[in-house]
Formats: sequence, C-alpha cells, structure tokens
Amino acid sequence: MVNHFLAYRSVDDLIKDNRYLDIYVASIDSLFFRTLLRGKAGRLYTFDDGAANVIKPGIYDGEYLSLRARVYTSIVGALTPMQIRNASQIHYTIYSDIDNIVPRERTEFIDVFDHLKYEVNPKESVTFFIGQPFSEYLSELEIFRLRRYLNSQKIQYYLMHPREQMALISNAQILDKGGELAEIAIFETARGRRPRIISCFSSVVLNISGDFADKVYLSVARDLMEKRRLELMATMGCEIVQIDHLP
Repeated sequence: MVNHFLAYRSVDDLIKDNRYLDIYVASIDSLFFRTLLRGKAGRLYTFDDGAANVIKPGIYDGEYLSLRARVYTSIVGALTPMQIRNASQIHYTIYSDIDNIVPRERTEFIDVFDHLKYEVNPKESVTFFIGQPFSEYLSELEIFRLRRYLNSQKIQYYLMHPREQMALISNAQILDKGGELAEIAIFETARGRRPRIISCFSSVVLNISGDFADKVYLSVARDLMEKRRLELMATMGCEIVQIDHLP
C-alpha cells in the first residue's frame, strides 16, 4: 500500500489534476489507480484484470478490502472498488459465459482467443506448468508438497510468472514466450501435440478450451474463495488435485 501511495506522489501534477473524457482501468483494487481516479468526471470503463474478475467473493467483489487497505483508502480519499464498479459504464471481458464484477447488461465480450482452435493429436501430448509467485502466498510446507507433486509429473515446459524469482523444479525447460501470450506460446511450442496444462489458479486454464488441452488445477487453499475456484475449475473441465491432501 505504501508503494502505491509513493507511486501516486511521483505522478506529474498535470496528469493528476487534468479531467478526462474517457478513463479505462483494470486493477481496481490498486490504491494507486483508485487514488488517481478521485475527482475525475470522465466516462469510466473497466476491463478484465485476470481471473480474479470472475471469482466471488474476491478482491473485486463487494467491499473485499483489508483493514489496512480501508485505512489507506480513507486517508488519501481514494475511491473504493465498489464505487468504481458502480461507475463503470461498460466492462470489457474475455469471459462470455461467466458472471463478472459488473452485471451482464454492462459487459461487452471481446473474443481474444477465438483463433486458439488448433488441430492437436490426442495420441501425443506435452506437459506445461504455469508458475506463480508461490513464495508470496504459500507456506514452506505447501511449497514442499507442491514441488513434490510437480517432480512426480513429466513436465517438459515451465512458464515462469514475472514475479517468480526461481522455478520450483529444475527438470523442466523454462519456456521463453518471446513476448507472446502464454496461451499462444503453449500451442506454438506443442506443435500439434495435445497440451497438458498444470496450474494453480490462473487465467490460462480459463482461456484455453478443454476441447484442445487437458487441464489440471492444483488446489492449495481451503477458504471460501477457493471453494468458488474449485467450482469454476470443475465447470471448465479441469482435473482437480488437492495439494493439501497429498502425503
């Protein structure tokens, strides 16, 4: 939160003081953006910021702010996520069949992945793991269990998250996406083989249809949000592996 406030202080006053006709924002939980939006009278539009948009309850659903976030919001006079959601005239989404953070009548679908309809050979497969900054939200025991599971799988390619400092396993090739979206890089690397995608909660497993890939969702939590994630991932055709149930 402090970093967000310092980032706001560093923004040129001309940007902060100007009023705009149209404003587009995704990360509405960010104190930086919520502070920047205060006093702006332009038309507000929102768009997806990953899979968090479709999880309820979640960081974008309701007033899901920590006590510290509420204090900072009050101090700087920032808008709340709920205020931004209510003000959004149109929310642009890549998820056509899943409820989002705003009512359906104010959402507009953008078909970004329509071209991801590859011919794949079900008799040949290649396994990908989608990395995340696990050290930020998993305990050492959870990371140990996760690593042990991954080592039991024949993973060929590892897609590292930008905030991931070190890969969890060393027996997989780090996939250089070359600036491409992960979804596209997976199919280009698979070269006609059917991808098997192993991941914790990631938009990648939502964006790729089960018609063209096998998907494994690794559950590492037990809270209410995780219950919703499990329901969503099951409807998306994912195999569920609960890491905390592994020995």
